[in-house]
Amino acid sequence: MTGTVRNEWNKGPPAHRDYVRDVFERFHAENSVPVFSSKAELQLHTQAHMREAKPYKCSQCCKAFANSSYLSQHTRIHLGIKPYRCEICQRKFTQLSHLQQHIRTHTGDKPYK
Repeated sequence: MTGTVRNEWNKGPPAHRDYVRDVFERFHAENSVPVFSSKAELQLHTQAHMREAKPYKCSQCCKAFANSSYLSQHTRIHLGIKPYRCEICQRKFTQLSHLQQHIRTHTGDKPYK
């Protein structure tokens, strides 16, 4: 972790700092499944947390986001759009990551022992 990035992460609440450090370590650990599918995805997520400006605002609840894709993803909650469906039990989810997490309840997979 570079000094600049580490300093930016230290600005958040302690629980988030611990979480970010854990995510970073898991992403770079050998023989582990990364939390993000690519380094670019991790960088996009990190930049969203490090930016002060969040110009994309939800018209329903006034929550703000650093990029338009996060706002679009959030908007599904208000609209009730659940495009991701579990093939096992047919339960639907607003986000792919939530479906992936749910599937583990069927498979018993515990990647973060």
